[in-house]
Amino acid sequence: MAEVWAGNSFRVIKPAELRGMSEKVDIAFVTGAEAGDAMRRIVRLEDIARFRIYVAGWRRGKKDLENQFREIKAVPYHLVFLSEGIGFEEYQRVHPRVFWVERGFDPSVFYPAEKPGDRTIVFVGNTDGFGRLDRLQMLLSELPGRVHWDYGLNHAAMAEFLRSGVIGWNQIQYVEGKVGTNYRVWEVLGCGLLYLGNRTRHCEMFLKDQEHVIYWDNDADLLDKARYYLDHDEERSRIADAGCELAHESHTWKHHALEMKTIVEKYL
Repeated sequence: MAEVWAGNSFRVIKPAELRGMSEKVDIAFVTGAEAGDAMRRIVRLEDIARFRIYVAGWRRGKKDLENQFREIKAVPYHLVFLSEGIGFEEYQRVHPRVFWVERGFDPSVFYPAEKPGDRTIVFVGNTDGFGRLDRLQMLLSELPGRVHWDYGLNHAAMAEFLRSGVIGWNQIQYVEGKVGTNYRVWEVLGCGLLYLGNRTRHCEMFLKDQEHVIYWDNDADLLDKARYYLDHDEERSRIADAGCELAHESHTWKHHALEMKTIVEKYL
């Protein structure tokens, strides 16, 4: 973000900088606790920032969505950005200028290994609900020694763990009964692995099945495709390379920050 906005005549601040500020700034990106503070008037954004942007965070259900709607209504924000296409229409009913800018990844952290990893299928993340744990246990049982899982890692350790494999498994969680994307999509692709994830409408907007990624539709389909691509190195590598190239060419944080910048400049 800082790289993209550098050199402008106006100043952009991050949410953590809001507290204790007394000087006026041009643009404030607000999310998380800072939005709650603004709603409670601990921080009066109108006095701090001339142009105010609300960045909607991750939400797990209706309660989170309602909290974000209250935050948006509490302050006169000029723009609202979503990192997830789910709920787009609902946000539009709350604010007149809502934009979806897809998630990305840091290519200085998530990049391909010089040599393919020794492990096979890898997954980094939590397993709370949504059938992830059951599905992982099925893979571990059916493919003994060929599936590895870890969680609670920082980004550098996460990327190193991903690079130890050749296939990155993913199951995107349901949000409000719908399925969109998550960060692991781009992190797996950034590391040069074959992405093997559940099929979602939003993923298919960016990534073509059997060209950039492989989608699975149920347990039997997942197991069949996992076995197939573990045993077909050339085909797996071809798809993984295409997915990695697309991610690095179009879906880093810098790419999406530039997209946000272009939108913001239309309304300043």
